Amino acid sequence: MNINQRIEKIMQYSELSPTEFAEAVDVQRSSISHITSGRNKPSLEFITKIKARFPEIEWDWLINGEGDMLKKSEEDKPQKPASLPDLFSLIEDDNFGKESTGDAPTTSPLTETASYKRTPEAGRTNEHMLSSVSAESTPHHPGGDADIIKIVWFYSNGEFKSFEPQRF
Repeated sequence: MNINQRIEKIMQYSELSPTEFAEAVDVQRSSISHITSGRNKPSLEFITKIKARFPEIEWDWLINGEGDMLKKSEEDKPQKPASLPDLFSLIEDDNFGKESTGDAPTTSPLTETASYKRTPEAGRTNEHMLSSVSAESTPHHPGGDADIIKIVWFYSNGEFKSFEPQRF
């Protein structure tokens, strides 16, 4: 079956006269007559107008005559996979979503900036930490003279600690 015959079949499917079909597809009536008689072959613009007016027609069938004329109905198509699971249902923490009992701070520790209190103990700890780090174990920034500004430890319970070395 050539493309001219396929266009005739679309006209039969739509149950439109050549004049009605020309109006529906927005082409000249003479174009329909010339194509159905075999005098002319349809242009790409003509075919795209048919496809735009009849989206249920398969492209492969219209262009090459391969496959079925109409697209398969929704029930014939393979089922789409089920929607993704709710991410909150995957959390196995018994306390997830519950209000805190007052032991912990009322604001989320991840959204609140850590307030670092300087105590004499903390100062000694910081100095001890700085003195125990050798030049070899200090990560080197390839950009040149870059200093570490801040180190933050994040814990699995949602808390964090921040360390800011003293600048000398």
